[in-house]
Amino acid sequence: MMTLATKPCTSCDWVSTQGDVLYCSMQLWEKWVYATKVYPSLELLALFKVNKAREITELEFPEQEIAGAECLLKEQKGQWDGMIHSHHTMHAKFSSMDYDTVLPNYKFAIVTNHMGNIEATEQVDLPCGGKGYKKVDVIISPAFIDREHIKSVILRTVSVKPKTTLAYEYKENYRSPQNHIDPSVQTINLQQYVDSYVEKPSIPDLVADFAEHLLYDEQHNINKYVAVLSKLSDESLTGIQLSQITPNTDAQLILDKLEEIDCISNINGYAYITESGFDLLDYLSSAIV
Repeated sequence: MMTLATKPCTSCDWVSTQGDVLYCSMQLWEKWVYATKVYPSLELLALFKVNKAREITELEFPEQEIAGAECLLKEQKGQWDGMIHSHHTMHAKFSSMDYDTVLPNYKFAIVTNHMGNIEATEQVDLPCGGKGYKKVDVIISPAFIDREHIKSVILRTVSVKPKTTLAYEYKENYRSPQNHIDPSVQTINLQQYVDSYVEKPSIPDLVADFAEHLLYDEQHNINKYVAVLSKLSDESLTGIQLSQITPNTDAQLILDKLEEIDCISNINGYAYITESGFDLLDYLSSAIV
């Protein structure tokens, strides 16, 4: 008699040794994450399709009734490979009800929460003749988008307005703090210095403090930071895959520091430059001219 497993994957020795992945584009994933925040304290479900490359290609929100600890599908139109639902502020773990009502009806099942946790399974045929569920890793990938096309459109249509304040830094002897002139405490004719001063970008204090530290500390190689930030800027749409960075190298140490001061964000193993990162790049680039 064929049976359907109703316990977690680890209950079967064969299933516990299996593993696979599902790929989801950043665009579809952000669509899902945003939808779960519309009713932030209630569950929500969506149906999805998966192609032969194990990529989630469609995501649809069917008619449903939702509550704090359940979501009921009212009507399903068409055939779907999987269901994803949110446990909002609760653990991203399948409940006993999920194993009874969700997992048996779909090839794939995913549960998430607002903290970014994910649990996913795939229904499989067991060697014993029954059915069970193996764990699946969900990989959020930017690979679905036409990167070069999007980048070319942005570069063609966008101009960046520089952000500046009325604060000035003395360009000569730039690395000497004692040579900085504070117009509020000294009576000087700023006009006579106009050719010797450059406008200083208005950037977050944490980033500005770090930039000053780099500029005044001769042990730091500013060019290395500029090189890493420039690379991140060039790959701002696709990000840099962190697994390709050799551990304990200058590049890795610089990325760690940039993440610490919020100049990059780490999204599913990819480093993306933030607005503060662009500010730091502009600041350092202007300082070493």
